Amino acid sequence: MTPRIPAPPPRPAADPARLLPGEPWGPLPRLVHLLDSAPPGRSRVEPDGWQAAERFGGLWAMVFSADWPEVPHLPPSRLRTRLERFWKRQGATTRTEMIRQMVACHAWLGARNLQAAMRWFSPLWQSCPVELTRLTGRGVACAALASRLDPNRRPTEWKKAARLAASLPALDEAATVGDCLALHLALESLVERAGRHFRAGSPDGSERCGGGLRSTRFLVLYPDLLVRSRSLGCGRWMDATRPLFARSPLTLAVYPDILGEAGSEVFLGPLSRPGRHGPSQTRWGDRWLALLARSVVGAILSPPPAHEQVIHLEEELQRVLNLAARKTRRRAEPGVNSLVSRAETALTRAREDLARQRRERVAILVRVLGRHPQDPGSPFLALRTLDMLVRSLVASAEKALRAQWIRAEPELPQDTLARDLLFASPAEVSRLLHRIRGERGGEAPALFGNSGAGFAAVVDTLFPERWGSEEREPLATLLTPPRLGPHPGQPPRTFLESPEGIDLADQADLELQAARRLVERYHGVEVPLPFPPPHDGSLSPGEILDRIRQTVV
Repeated sequence: MTPRIPAPPPRPAADPARLLPGEPWGPLPRLVHLLDSAPPGRSRVEPDGWQAAERFGGLWAMVFSADWPEVPHLPPSRLRTRLERFWKRQGATTRTEMIRQMVACHAWLGARNLQAAMRWFSPLWQSCPVELTRLTGRGVACAALASRLDPNRRPTEWKKAARLAASLPALDEAATVGDCLALHLALESLVERAGRHFRAGSPDGSERCGGGLRSTRFLVLYPDLLVRSRSLGCGRWMDATRPLFARSPLTLAVYPDILGEAGSEVFLGPLSRPGRHGPSQTRWGDRWLALLARSVVGAILSPPPAHEQVIHLEEELQRVLNLAARKTRRRAEPGVNSLVSRAETALTRAREDLARQRRERVAILVRVLGRHPQDPGSPFLALRTLDMLVRSLVASAEKALRAQWIRAEPELPQDTLARDLLFASPAEVSRLLHRIRGERGGEAPALFGNSGAGFAAVVDTLFPERWGSEEREPLATLLTPPRLGPHPGQPPRTFLESPEGIDLADQADLELQAARRLVERYHGVEVPLPFPPPHDGSLSPGEILDRIRQTVV
């Protein structure tokens, strides 16, 4: 009798996480090695491997110009001539291997972009915007440079990568969303690996708000690496990574509350205009803008970058004070401890940095939303962010605002405060302030601030600091909805039907109907207030921000 051959085990379903190579950086290290070993030019003006990769599409331009002569040439340029010389100087074997690695890196990074997009989009919309994940040779070069900053490499490698990153032009109008996404994911992977290598990460988590493109691990690891860089031994690595972080538009737009900068060389506006190279067929702009807006809202509701540093130094000062008290009791003589003096000085400086960052963060957020005249973005991102901001604020206002009001003025009825301080008119607030000042002498509760603004409670929830005259202009810009239309009196719906409005929606990769829905949602869809009747009246986000602006700004 013929023995039965057991059936082969069922083949497991493909795991998307295993579609990529097992190495943490995939084929990128091999491309880095080829770029390092490429012979430089004969003079200073001729490029080497990394100089060619720094240019937008530089590596692919070399292949196109030198290996496909039958394709019609572009007009002659000095840059292309130098690239051709560099490419022909490589041996045939090196050229073949470099092309193979360029293709492998491009495919690997595109797959990683697609995996990230699947996590963000598929659970909500059961589809994935493949168009938003495409990248160019410039994105490949930036990601390859990030792989060189791996914490497991030698510090000499970090220094060389930092020098190359400092000379790397920022991703500009020519870059795609996929280029920005590839560099952003590479930097998040760097921080994740650094957290394991240097054993960083606070067990208490982070007070910062996540959501959108903001990674929970990044929100915990990067501030801890920054605050405890000396004790963790990661100071040189942090210094080496800063130039590359400063050239990543998406990372600066998603984590302004941690990085605290949006340099003049970085173009943040193109992130809100994914269709500027031509609108896609599936029109995924509204989903992408929603993710960006959710990320910016999380950054607005989070403390400034120096927040963790102040907490760390307060704990350090308390530890030093306890140590000094024990020494004083043992010696039975009072004395001034130099450690206490140094700890107090460091804490004072950190608090000054925190106050400065609070003053500067509004200007950074204005640029992130594309409200800067030199870096215009899409008005639809600003509308989406302001809409989400007001709705998330009101949704969380029941506990936060009521507790603040009760602490400030416990003798007034809670429903009266909800009516008079949340969405009261400026005249009503003035009458209430006059009555309170009359009852308590000239003293007004700290809740109202120096300007006597009734909406200070709302703004304090967004920005927990008092505003001076120098911050009011950027605050007004941030809270003012972008104007849709060449004339102030033109209705937004009419403007969206004009050629200028259609072009604006195309650049944001929005269907015209989606643009109309966004405008109507901001100006017309009411937000139910979390208060009992009769103080639960609804207003639209536009009306809420308009009243905040009138009273506070």
